[in-house]
Amino acid sequence: CLGGIVVKRATESPGPMELIESVEREIREVSDVQADVGENPGDPSLHMELAIVYWESGQFQEAKEEATKAFDFAQDDPQLYIEFGDMLAGHSIWVYAAPSYILAERNISNPPEELYDLIHQAVYLAAFDPMAEEMLLNSSLDIEPEMLELVEGRIALMNNDFAQAEHFLNSVLEKQPDMPEAHLFEVELLMESCDIETALQALQDLEERDDLPAWVQQEIRQMRQEEVSYIDAPIKDVEDQRGSAEAMQKVSDNPDDPMAQVNLAIAYWEEGRTQDAKNTAYHAFDLTEGDTHLYREIGDIFAERQIWLFAAPAYLLANKNATGTDGDIYDLINEAVYFAAFEDEALEILDDPRLDLNPLLLDLVEIRHDMEKGELDRAEDLLRSFLDHTPDMVEAHLLEADLLGKRGEFEAAKQILLDLQREENLPEWVRTQTQELWRKFDEQE
Repeated sequence: CLGGIVVKRATESPGPMELIESVEREIREVSDVQADVGENPGDPSLHMELAIVYWESGQFQEAKEEATKAFDFAQDDPQLYIEFGDMLAGHSIWVYAAPSYILAERNISNPPEELYDLIHQAVYLAAFDPMAEEMLLNSSLDIEPEMLELVEGRIALMNNDFAQAEHFLNSVLEKQPDMPEAHLFEVELLMESCDIETALQALQDLEERDDLPAWVQQEIRQMRQEEVSYIDAPIKDVEDQRGSAEAMQKVSDNPDDPMAQVNLAIAYWEEGRTQDAKNTAYHAFDLTEGDTHLYREIGDIFAERQIWLFAAPAYLLANKNATGTDGDIYDLINEAVYFAAFEDEALEILDDPRLDLNPLLLDLVEIRHDMEKGELDRAEDLLRSFLDHTPDMVEAHLLEADLLGKRGEFEAAKQILLDLQREENLPEWVRTQTQELWRKFDEQE
């Protein structure tokens, strides 16, 4: 609900200059913008438009390179930087809008107040982007310390680290007790902590202030529109907490029962307590004591709930401890590992020597992990090298189709999916995934 908000700036601003009007641009085809850039390689606005087109098509590394070129070609022109910020904000690309407005502010001797509002908005909303740490925290942009702390707090909140988020909030409020952005974050934190009554009171207190920037007022209006869902949210949360409490009681009653630990791990996972879920799942594995069939059963339970991060180790341990041959265990392992790669901790967990994961599968995990982080160039290089050495692995070709789809090359991606569908002994989960990807590509086209 935060991502699509754009401030409508006034046509005239106080200070030594007028901020130029926001430039509206439609999203064009990548090839069209590339052609224009080829004809006008020194045009900074075209480079920024290409960056936006790349971003919209999921080519984040290319977007970063083009945005950097645009900044370089702008040659400290504050009006161009503001134009960039407006273009980027119009597409909710806050992680680049923030540097744009900051560079504009650097090059104006007496910046208007409105520009500071734009900076605060972009920095605040950029915090939920995966690139926020690189672009804002580890940069030389000279962002206000309090805004940087709010960025760190929002990143912590995104990672469900409520204690750390509260730490940064309190630090900011100690220095600037009236800072609107800090109180906006306070409402968010209280909502996510399910302290709804206190959150709504804090929201009302903030709403009654007459010194709020326009974008903060817009955020408040958005929160008011979402108020019903905020109020409903804790009902499920209370049920979830009851679920973990009941599961914990069963663990207390049967501390050596691995299934009790599995149920508790699931309850923790559904509450977003990933680390607790991981510790509990691994305790369940320890209690299983080499029982292949029990490992397999645990893997099936996690897989049924699509908790692939724990299903994969369970299946791997089942295979490692098997005395005979389990015909379909390899398909189960490949499926679970493939989908587990979505998770942040996939490499750490699956690279555990105790699991004996096939190095080829571990390579695919790394490639898929890079894709999810938006590092498409690196993922493509690794995948090409992988296919050169292992050209017949269907999971690699499934990943290849997914990667091409992320680049917007739908025709090539669909051809790979068709080739996979023609495979006689294609695992059922791969066949199902080819159909899912096809539908997704149709929607994106």
